[in-house]
Amino acid sequence: MGFFKKLFGTNSSPEVEETKHDADYEIVRFDGIKAIKAGRFDHAERCFLYVLEHDDSDLEAHDYLSQTYIHLGKLDEAYAQLRILANAEPDNAQIWMRMANVSYMDEKYEQMLSDAQRALQLTPDDAVCHYLVAMAQNGLGNSEAAIDELSTAISQHENYGDARLLRAQIYLKENNLDAAASDAAVLYEHVPESEDVLLLNARLAHAKGDDAGAFDFYQKTIDVNPFCRDAYKERAALYEATGNAEKANEDRQMLSEIDGSENNENIEQKIKERQKDSLVNPFGL
Repeated sequence: MGFFKKLFGTNSSPEVEETKHDADYEIVRFDGIKAIKAGRFDHAERCFLYVLEHDDSDLEAHDYLSQTYIHLGKLDEAYAQLRILANAEPDNAQIWMRMANVSYMDEKYEQMLSDAQRALQLTPDDAVCHYLVAMAQNGLGNSEAAIDELSTAISQHENYGDARLLRAQIYLKENNLDAAASDAAVLYEHVPESEDVLLLNARLAHAKGDDAGAFDFYQKTIDVNPFCRDAYKERAALYEATGNAEKANEDRQMLSEIDGSENNENIEQKIKERQKDSLVNPFGL
């Protein structure tokens, strides 16, 4: 019992010791849940590992440990915990969706595609499953397949902002500017202060040769997020291309300052940049 022997002593009978051990188990479980809520993930990891040493069949503890590992950036370990849950409940689509999300964070797109397709088999009418499959296909470079899945997701949930945003980004990458503009217009109508939507519109304006429109949207993006490195980087290149070296240098100086301030960024923040909600997001982005 280690630490808990010190708490409760060692002179009790075996029956009393077993009762106290069970009490320890529940105390540690509760402490682990509190640690997650408080952001103390190292402590939460120790708690749930102890709980699982006591009872490895505790699926809830495996679930909490998977969440803890995600926050700690231990994605392989998180995936392994979710695999235990999937083996126990193979028809639970939510588990496969979470596995797909972890695979996405780890940029393992083949694995993500397999998990997302399994979830889709279980819930074929779930727009999020189609979106997850689309993200995997996009990561694998399969643009056409990704667009097909995103179009299905949007047909199932018209206001699915993330799906419409990703489809517009792929259309833009494929130089299908009219299709990209259609999605961009819908997004801008509903979420005009979204950084992602503003940046999309800036890139779209630039692709169309509308430099004035691009400058306008880059500025709007920076107004929403003064630390958006993509906006400064791309606007600097546009300033340089249009002969305004002074403004280009100002943006590059700002970009350098932003990069310097991010040197201490921890792994949890980096993972959050890639983490996607597992819920239909009506123009929530």
